[in-house]
Amino acid sequence: MTEYMNGSPQYLKIYDDIRKKIKDGRLAPGMKLSTEQEIATQFGVSRPTVRQALLELEREGLLERYRGKGTFITNSEQKSSDPHANVTIGIIVPRLADIFIGKIITGVQEVLEKKGYTISVHLTNDNIEKEQEIIESLIERQVEGLIIHPTAASMYNPAIFKLIEKHIPFVMTGRYYKYAPCNSVEMDNRKGAYEAVQYLYEKGHRKIGLVSKPSLTKTSIEHRIEGFFQACRDLDIPVHLKNIFLDLVDTRSLYWAEQTTEEKTFVHNQIHEYLAAAKDVTAIIALNDLIAADLIHVLEELGRKPGVDISVIGFDNVNFANQLKPPLASVETPTFELGRKAAELLIQLISDRSHPVEHILLPSKLVVRGSISECSTLQ
Repeated sequence: MTEYMNGSPQYLKIYDDIRKKIKDGRLAPGMKLSTEQEIATQFGVSRPTVRQALLELEREGLLERYRGKGTFITNSEQKSSDPHANVTIGIIVPRLADIFIGKIITGVQEVLEKKGYTISVHLTNDNIEKEQEIIESLIERQVEGLIIHPTAASMYNPAIFKLIEKHIPFVMTGRYYKYAPCNSVEMDNRKGAYEAVQYLYEKGHRKIGLVSKPSLTKTSIEHRIEGFFQACRDLDIPVHLKNIFLDLVDTRSLYWAEQTTEEKTFVHNQIHEYLAAAKDVTAIIALNDLIAADLIHVLEELGRKPGVDISVIGFDNVNFANQLKPPLASVETPTFELGRKAAELLIQLISDRSHPVEHILLPSKLVVRGSISECSTLQ
């Protein structure tokens, strides 16, 4: 059973104490460490707890253990001065077929490689079983830490709880598991949606619609929906159920936008039905840019001018947003900075295993383009 003190596993206290003494020179290269029993007595814990701390330090290259002789501070000058050399950080992402994920990885790489870490990138194809397989494989390989852009699924990946149980540092990007102690870095999605509604309000819009896929375990979508409704409450904007569509069936994601002809037709038919019911809406917020692009296309098919008759705002500001007609206004996700912050947080978690769970929110930014106009109708 893991021993705890002040809410943190006790082996982390031993790990941090020895690591600091090595870093500041109190334990010099070649010195023999106290025995497991001596350390256990010093900290008032069991020997297995001490052994767990020593294994962590050995994995970092700070200790060398010899059967029958004892445990020594490593004689390798390189390992003592740079414990990160040749240490692997796993990056797990849905796909690499898009610029969005590529920018996040570039941000991660920029920080970690400067610190001497080796990076391995793994693709889940947005499949939770594949994600579980990758995480379990990296645990077996004793990876030092993980940055995970989690798959969109209706359930939590059980492998995440193995990482938590084994105290392997990891950071989720873009979204996180709401009911698990997960460190994360994401855009402030609530604020992004709130500011989108606020901007439309300032343009005279009072009948504002919302279109989204189900949030499932995606806190990013959940928070965008919450931000929308909070803005409506604060600005006293009436919410009409016929203008709210939160169950769009759509297999696409920002990481994989391909769809069959049948899938495309099915999505368009759903949007047709929604617009037929939401006849008096003057502006619509779509919770990703793919849905926003479909809204623009269907509005044109119906003879309603997007950006003139109905304003449209998307989310994430992906590369095609500015190429639509009219160019799509969108809430931009700071992808490079997201990757950088995730890497910086992971380094903190690796150096201090007792670091509290942290959720970092990056500022949102509404990029205004031609798909928004002043409301021309009296509401």
